[in-house]
Amino acid sequence: MKKILFVSEIGGGLGHVAPLKAVADQVLATQSGAYQYECIFSVKDPVGAHQAFTGAGFPILPAPVSDPSQTALTRTSSYSEILEQIGYLKKDRLGSILFAWDDLLALLKPDLIVADHSPSLCLAARGRIPVALIGSAHTMPPVNMPRYPSLRANVAPAHYQDAMLRNINVVLAERSQPNLSTLPELLNTEMRFVFSLPQADPYLGLRKETLLGTYNDGLQRTDLPDEPHLFLYAGAVPEFLDPIIQAASQTKAKISAYLGNTNTAAAQFLKLRGGHIYSQPPELSDVLPKVTAVMSHGGAGLTQAAMIAGRPQIILPIHFESEATAGRLESLGVGKGIRSANADDMKNAISAVLEVRRFGENAQALARKIADMNLPDSATKLVAQRVIELVENQ
Repeated sequence: MKKILFVSEIGGGLGHVAPLKAVADQVLATQSGAYQYECIFSVKDPVGAHQAFTGAGFPILPAPVSDPSQTALTRTSSYSEILEQIGYLKKDRLGSILFAWDDLLALLKPDLIVADHSPSLCLAARGRIPVALIGSAHTMPPVNMPRYPSLRANVAPAHYQDAMLRNINVVLAERSQPNLSTLPELLNTEMRFVFSLPQADPYLGLRKETLLGTYNDGLQRTDLPDEPHLFLYAGAVPEFLDPIIQAASQTKAKISAYLGNTNTAAAQFLKLRGGHIYSQPPELSDVLPKVTAVMSHGGAGLTQAAMIAGRPQIILPIHFESEATAGRLESLGVGKGIRSANADDMKNAISAVLEVRRFGENAQALARKIADMNLPDSATKLVAQRVIELVENQ
């Protein structure tokens, strides 16, 4: 029996757990080699993961995270700033974070780790346990850079990166682990898999590795339905649910939604208005062909799935990555970003994307272009096969 640990250390919602689950499902579905596999999850929000993936069949444990408020992380403009928010400029704190991971790894004794947005886990396992790192383009900066660039226009890269590198190497030396030659080398693991489209990669001009497209299987472009139908994914923005539901309900569109908690007043109101509420995250390959537009907080998985399917989008940004996503969709002419929690502003944006033909036409044209890129039929199956090869060669 080979034991594989799936880890999600940073990030809210399910955007970093869902791709891990998709890979784990593929590992178990394709295990035909010399070994059987036990998959264990360690994630930032195990309660939310249990609720969303009822009956998944995996143990889901808490991850030893050192995470500041989500508000602090929304202000970051480079990966080095995320590391600073976690505590990487404080030697004692960084050491304690890694020791916490040591304790979990000593108890579980994994043969291999599959990780998404988990820098501290990568450090703790460095030179000890092989890691296959997966994630969106935003959370997978290239490792061939001397330092992390700023992703905001007119904002200089963080000035403390050299000091952070020295601090990390002091901690690694105390732990008898290989040091880093550059800060981006932190994420240079045994394997790396970037789930992204070129149109969504903020590091496109710097990246040398292949992009795999989305981790959602079975997606393809389909024609837009005749009747307006909005798919609302708002599980990660509960504080905005009331104005979102109010705005969406004032349009002429049919509404389908995943809201996380189905017992909220907003969910009950939407049901009374004839909306359909999913109790668990639905398969996007089933949902997207039925809808004419998608509204979300701009998570990479759903956003890129909608791009592949040819659906225009409305984005309510909650952090810098989703702000950048909204701007990118606007520049492509396939969506609108909402920089306000005002219900009238939301209604106007939803109505525009549903009613102005160019949004749908541009989204369909983009989907045709993506279809010609020869992306893998199943990125998660490809990753699972490589993970199995790696673990069986240990």
